[in-house]
Amino acid sequence: MILCFMKSFAMVGAGNVAWHMSQALVKAGFAPLCVYSRSAEKARELAGVLGTTAVSTFGGITDKADVYIIAVKDDSIPEVISAVAQFNKKSLYLHTAGSVSIDVFKGKTARYGVLYPLQSFTKGRSLDFSRIPLFIEGDSSETTDDIRLLAQKISVAKVTELNSEKRKLMHLAAVFASNFVNHCYACAADILNSSGVPFQALLPLIEETCDKVHEMSPARAQTGPALRYDKKVLETHESMLDGTLLDVYRIMSRSIHEKSLVEP
Repeated sequence: MILCFMKSFAMVGAGNVAWHMSQALVKAGFAPLCVYSRSAEKARELAGVLGTTAVSTFGGITDKADVYIIAVKDDSIPEVISAVAQFNKKSLYLHTAGSVSIDVFKGKTARYGVLYPLQSFTKGRSLDFSRIPLFIEGDSSETTDDIRLLAQKISVAKVTELNSEKRKLMHLAAVFASNFVNHCYACAADILNSSGVPFQALLPLIEETCDKVHEMSPARAQTGPALRYDKKVLETHESMLDGTLLDVYRIMSRSIHEKSLVEP
């Protein structure tokens, strides 16, 4: 299929990824035919933004879409594919997950692939989708070409073909680089709350740390007592913590120090 014949889409899901990707598709000129979510309220909310129909049952999903984009929780993807892949065998079916293999589509539809956006999405927060790197995979070279053309319509950032195993590694790396880092922010905020110091006091430190990895390797940018193995400081910090947070502190400190011993 040539992209000029891919003019419409059905968004299967109404969470963070669906919220942002669907609006990017509309901005690029694709017509939204419906939004599906198990939650009728969530479907109506996104459908209202897109100006399309909201459905909360698989039977309500249109069979006329050129592209079906499945943006649901990873564990739900096989069930959803089984339900929607029968609607139109000529259509292109895509999921957006980082850790789910393309093989989840096998035997269920003819044309399928993956459109994985490497970004942290929060519903209601404005985000320039055109700057997001996209990782794609298709069941054939022809399908991959179609997915690439679609991806280039919604993002001017790099579009990279990546197989399922490498995409899983990318997703794992993203969890460390984003999800775990943000959790550390939350832990830091909790520590400061007990003393009445605002989290905003840490923002210059956070910004400098982020800026540095644009210019040098993360290993070279690492600082702090664990890197130096400053035993007295480490023991003082540990005495101020308990439970899970103490375990996290010890594991992170050990990992930082061990990595410093092997990095050139």
